[in-house]
Amino acid sequence: MGVMSAIIVDDEPLALERLSNILSEICGTEVACHCHNGRETGGKIAEIRPDLVFLGIEMTKLTGFDVVTALSINILL
Repeated sequence: MGVMSAIIVDDEPLALERLSNILSEICGTEVACHCHNGRETGGKIAEIRPDLVFLGIEMTKLTGFDVVTALSINILL
């Protein structure tokens, strides 16, 4: 398996930066995209198709749970 790709979703810039640094520098994971809220996420996941998605739980617009629910519904359709 090659390098894993990831999308990080959080409305806190410091959390995005720290997790991005950990994933890329320590784990060797390619951070393909940062999203700042749940609404940005669905389209990016469909477009990029990452190996990993890190979701913040409490975010503005859509929570991490809302994103997972929306993705589950789309996958089942």
